[in-house]
Amino acid sequence: CTALTTLNCGSNQLTSLDLSSCTALTTLNCGSNQLTSLNVSSYTSLKTLNCSNNQLTSLDLSGCTALKTLDCGENPVFDSLDVSGCTSLTKLDCKKSSSPKKLNASGCTALTEFDCREWSLISLDVSGCTSLIKLTCPKHYLTNLNASGCSALKMLDCSGDSLTNLNLSGCTSLTMFFFINNRLVSLNISGCTALTKLACSRNQLTSLDASGCTALKTLDCRDNKLTSLNVSGCTALKTLDCSDNTLSDINLLQCFELNWLRCSINQIKASSMTALINSLPDRQGKTVGMLQVVDKESTKEGNLCFTDHVTKAKAKNWQAQSYQSNAWSDYAGSEVPTFAVTSSATTGGMVAIIGVPDLTKVPYDTELTIVATPAEGYELTALTANGTDILASKKVIVKEAVEVKATFAKKSFAVTFDKVGEGTITATGADDLNAVAYGTELTIVATPAAGYDLQSLVAGGVDITTTKKVVVKDNVTVTATFAKKNFAVTFEKEGEGTITATGASDLNSVAYGTELTINATPAMGYELVSITANGTDITATKKI
Repeated sequence: CTALTTLNCGSNQLTSLDLSSCTALTTLNCGSNQLTSLNVSSYTSLKTLNCSNNQLTSLDLSGCTALKTLDCGENPVFDSLDVSGCTSLTKLDCKKSSSPKKLNASGCTALTEFDCREWSLISLDVSGCTSLIKLTCPKHYLTNLNASGCSALKMLDCSGDSLTNLNLSGCTSLTMFFFINNRLVSLNISGCTALTKLACSRNQLTSLDASGCTALKTLDCRDNKLTSLNVSGCTALKTLDCSDNTLSDINLLQCFELNWLRCSINQIKASSMTALINSLPDRQGKTVGMLQVVDKESTKEGNLCFTDHVTKAKAKNWQAQSYQSNAWSDYAGSEVPTFAVTSSATTGGMVAIIGVPDLTKVPYDTELTIVATPAEGYELTALTANGTDILASKKVIVKEAVEVKATFAKKSFAVTFDKVGEGTITATGADDLNAVAYGTELTIVATPAAGYDLQSLVAGGVDITTTKKVVVKDNVTVTATFAKKNFAVTFEKEGEGTITATGASDLNSVAYGTELTINATPAMGYELVSITANGTDITATKKI
């Protein structure tokens, strides 16, 4: 059957099918049989294949480069289906089957539209499907989607509850993107320059980068966990719903066409609210812009919008609104709350707070400067505002009642010793001479070595020889000068002769430890009987 081009063998009880010689086959309908496997990998001319309603658990389509239409619905679950080599594929239908868990359709450059919303896919790869215009994804199971390089893709709907990984790089034609109720934590669509509508509410997003999306008109990113939202360069953006997030600021300076903003249930406080209002486009001469800024019924509401914010918004033709009793209504803004700021200090200094005349009524978001002045000999060691360290900045921005606490401690200094001569130096009055508290009085104990006297005792250039006391007010070195004792050497003799000594130039002042040689010369007719030095016989050595 080498010339067979069309075969319709559907609605039978076939359990196997061997078409290995039908190399010219272009159309095959083998649906509604009992087939468990099908290998059409060698059918390079095959254009249409219907193998639905069988018992297939695997399907080999490698080499089917001419295949345009594939219906493999109503079969048992495929673990995976690979149609990546089917470069002519234009239609793929598995809507009614249990469907494969993983589908690789990468490189199917002829595929223009793909609807797999009823599939049970957990992973879908359509990367490089350069003709794909519309893609509708499964609603409940899909966790991974790779649509990179789908340069013709205009509409993408992957709303569901499971998606955690998404790649849209190179989707430069994407105009509509619906991504509701999934689990993504971050989303970058900064290169999607054709995108006009983005719906990504009810996800787990913490950051969203839509910068440079110059065609984007509608953005709905409500009910996420956003802390960062970048809409810079979104010059066509008209409506933005970023409510129910944790945003602390929003910059809308380049959103020139914006006319509706819902940013309630966030954490946009006073100064950040001022910046937000300032970034709103001026709508003077245009229809009034709508600013839905506060939800009075939500316990999560953290925005603070004061009366002056509302006034500034009105000056730009924006109407602020709040939500209450199941309806949005015009909002006049809240009064600026005030808080008391108190201070306390330990012994050794005082605290002053600068910035307002009345510390019992400090307006919200006011910045105060703390001046903590130590007394003489003390230093500031800690400065806190409601327990938060502000020692470096000495600034506090008031957002609640504040207690400023200053901790002062005595300065400590090192006491070191130096000496000239032989002796020891110690001090009493402090346990650690490396850290002696300011004002501590030390008693210096300078003990000369044997044969030495304390000549002088100086602390930091001041003579304390008499008192031997020093009051520590700075790092100080105590210098003790020890000098050898001096003694007089005298001679006595019995009989006739002369006594001299060598070893010292002045026998009236001979330094301790000096060795003298005694020269005792008898007169004529006499002889030396003995030499003593303080009673000690030195006749033999004649040394002292």
